[in-house]
Amino acid sequence: MGAIRKRGDSYHAQVRIKGWQSFTKTFPTKSLAKRWIEKTEAQLREHPIKNETGDDVTLADACTRYINEITRNHKGYAPETARLKFLAQGVLGNTGLRYLSTAQINAYFQKRAREVQEGTLRKEFILLRKLFTTAISTWNLSIPENPMAHLPVPKDSLNRERRITVDEWNKLITVATQMRNPLVKAVVRFAYETGMRRSEILRLRWDDIDGNICTIRNTKNGADRVIPLSRNAVQTLTMLGGSAEQVFPISGNAIRLSWERIVRKAEINDLRFHDLRHEAISRFFEMGMSIAEVRVISGHKDVRQLFRYTHIRPEMIVKQYFK
Repeated sequence: MGAIRKRGDSYHAQVRIKGWQSFTKTFPTKSLAKRWIEKTEAQLREHPIKNETGDDVTLADACTRYINEITRNHKGYAPETARLKFLAQGVLGNTGLRYLSTAQINAYFQKRAREVQEGTLRKEFILLRKLFTTAISTWNLSIPENPMAHLPVPKDSLNRERRITVDEWNKLITVATQMRNPLVKAVVRFAYETGMRRSEILRLRWDDIDGNICTIRNTKNGADRVIPLSRNAVQTLTMLGGSAEQVFPISGNAIRLSWERIVRKAEINDLRFHDLRHEAISRFFEMGMSIAEVRVISGHKDVRQLFRYTHIRPEMIVKQYFK
């Protein structure tokens, strides 16, 4: 049932129907508020959100559809799919979309904030908000308003400043050499030398290599990029032999598991494989490369994102400019 309340010079309209969250909106005149109530009530009653079997479309249903229609076309397919499946299996998963209120979603993310880091929370929040936007604008589901429209987006995580010390690097290589599969050590060394992402390294083919020049195809930002290779990177490739079509014929999961074993055996704390990319980019600047030169190698289109990866050691500045 709709209700109108006069507040100052405006009219506050509210629609409440069983099975739906409450919808509110403010208008300059009472007639506009009344028309909005009539339209909203009709929409909610005449076009319920149902699936093929006549049941309510749940958040889990919407997540599955989003994966099949939207996520599958994204480069970040795997992590985005994992986030959607987590949402689908969570406490809100079996709730019909029409029952999900702003208060419920806000409470869910407040609880989630105590479980995950800021960056993870932000990604999950933005993804769910996009799902609601798609449900309304693309799928034409009868949801009058995105329940997340007025919720504040969680803050992004602080820049990660983890650098790899010489001692840590020596330990990593020593342990990597002991791994049963020699490709593990090769991938680690190549990542350290080039600053390439793990997915980019594992997609490399031998026709992408021309001497000390490497072409990286189908990158995260959608464009190919061509980068120079250091002597150590070329030496790593030379030791592989090139008997397979792929330069590094090993799966991403195998590298992930191997990396976890390496850092554990090396007794190194808080070190991720992606930190090899941070380390390489920071080292490029310490070598004296310009921003333009480093961008060619890293592939960052936004300089601000490039600087998030860059953490130059103060002692290197002293060594280069003050001695």
